[in-house]
Amino acid sequence: QTGAVKVLSSHIKGGLSGHDVALILKGLTGMNRLLGIRSLIEAKKLKEDLTTEEVVKVLKGTGSSQTGAVKVLSSHIKGGLSGYDVELILNGLTGINRRLGINALKEANKYK
Repeated sequence: QTGAVKVLSSHIKGGLSGHDVALILKGLTGMNRLLGIRSLIEAKKLKEDLTTEEVVKVLKGTGSSQTGAVKVLSSHIKGGLSGYDVELILNGLTGINRRLGINALKEANKYK
């Protein structure tokens, strides 16, 4: 299914919401979900201002690949995140993975 997302991404409309992405990636988990997210981003299909709720939907199921997914998605997340928003996005991450997630959001200038 990950390969199908990559092949079909050129035929998918742009400006996808987090809800759209979650539907396209339904059934993909872990690294496969991360690769699907990456394929859609590389094909420039995601909107640039995903809300916290949309990001949480996209991240659902990334498991051990959540940190990588946050890094990949960070440039597409709406700016001005509150501490609560950051907590929701990084939910489940601990230790170095949490630090890497925070750094990715910080480098993308996404939180206050």
